[in-house]
Amino acid sequence: MILFGKEITQTSQPLFVAEISCNHGGSLQEAKELIHAAKEAGADAVKIQTYFAEDMTISHRSYVGPQNNYETTNEFMVNEGPWKGQHLFDLYRKAQTPYEFVEPMFEYAKELNISLFSSVFSESGLSLLEDLNCEVYKIASFENNDINLIERVAKTNKPLLISCGTASIEDIIRITEIVNVNNTCLMHCVSKYPHHFVDAQLQKINFLKGFHPIVVGYSDHCEDWKAMNIAVS
Repeated sequence: MILFGKEITQTSQPLFVAEISCNHGGSLQEAKELIHAAKEAGADAVKIQTYFAEDMTISHRSYVGPQNNYETTNEFMVNEGPWKGQHLFDLYRKAQTPYEFVEPMFEYAKELNISLFSSVFSESGLSLLEDLNCEVYKIASFENNDINLIERVAKTNKPLLISCGTASIEDIIRITEIVNVNNTCLMHCVSKYPHHFVDAQLQKINFLKGFHPIVVGYSDHCEDWKAMNIAVS
C-alpha cells in the first residue's frame, strides 16, 4: 500500500497523521495554524473532516403546529461524557469544517509540502474532495457500515483508511469484500471520546492483522499520553 508517497507494509515504520477535527474553532486562520503546527511537529500528513451536520444526524427540533412552530426534544442528545446534555445536531454543526475552508486548507498544505486528506461522510463531501484532488480518504467508525459510501469511495481507486470502532467481525469481513485490500488500511479504534489507556484494547491491532493482506493502523483518542507512549514505543 502506498500512502503519501511511501510504501506501507506490516513491518514498515508507521506514518503519523495529525487530526484537526473541530479544533479550528470555526476559524480558517486557526485551521492553517494547526496545519503548520503539524508540519513543524513532523507529522507525515494532516486529516480534516468534511461534512455538514445534516450528513450526520437529524435535528432535535420537532414540528408541532402551524406557523413553523417547533419544540426542542430530548432525542439525539448525548447522555454522558464531556458533551452530556448537548444535542448531536448542534455539536456537529459547531464542529463541522465549513466547505469554504476546505480548498484554502488544501492550498496551504501544498505550500507547506505536507499531505492533507479528509474523512468523508456523504456524496456531496466526496464530490468536493474529488474536485480538490484529495489523495487519500478516511471512513470514520460510525460510517463503517455505510456500504454505499464505502463502495463509492473505493471506486475512486485512492488509498482508503477505515476505522473499525463499533464494527463487528461480520462488518469487517463485509468491508474487505468490497474494497481493494491492497489499497486499504483497517484502523483499530475505540469509539469513546476521549478514552483512557485502560480502554485502548491495543491487542485488537494483532487481531486485525489476521485480515491479510490489509495494512493495519491505529486511530487514537486517548488522554493518557505517557501510558500510550510506553505502550507503542
